[in-house]
Amino acid sequence: MQALAAELEVSRTTFYRWTGQREQLLSDVLWSLSDDIFEQAKADHPEHTGPERLLAIFRQHVGALVDAKPLHIFLQQETQAALRILTSPEAGVQSRTVWKLAELYREERAAGAFRPRIDPARWPTRRARDRGLHLQRRAPNGRTRGRARRKHREVVTRVAQRNRRRLVAQRAESRDGRRGRS
Repeated sequence: MQALAAELEVSRTTFYRWTGQREQLLSDVLWSLSDDIFEQAKADHPEHTGPERLLAIFRQHVGALVDAKPLHIFLQQETQAALRILTSPEAGVQSRTVWKLAELYREERAAGAFRPRIDPARWPTRRARDRGLHLQRRAPNGRTRGRARRKHREVVTRVAQRNRRRLVAQRAESRDGRRGRS
């Protein structure tokens, strides 16, 4: 956190005011990266419909996350925090992922390509939404701190972009390594 504050040329206190606690920032960054991967997976499978599309998107999304070296490093270096951030509904990554999947299911259902066996009213999106999917920073008087929210988004975006560049470089190295072995 201190290095990020220095990079942004602000004090640590200001940085924490913008971003909240370290785990919240990590959760938002991980979600941002995961969401980008999910959206790319959706864009990569326009030819599929219904269950085939759902499975293709899910497989690509999960496969990219499993292959992400930065995620491996995070899990190795900070196992407890990583598991808490990734799997706890309160941390946001899990609940937002469930929400995103349910939205995809609804899209396919609305298109008539997917007929689930359970009632859509029982899907877990309401619970995910109730747990706070969106970044909200509240002042003691109950008003949203707009500047803090904007700065939080800027920091999340900046960290996510840096990690995205690393991930792209890692994939390119991996591809080049596989070509060299052929």
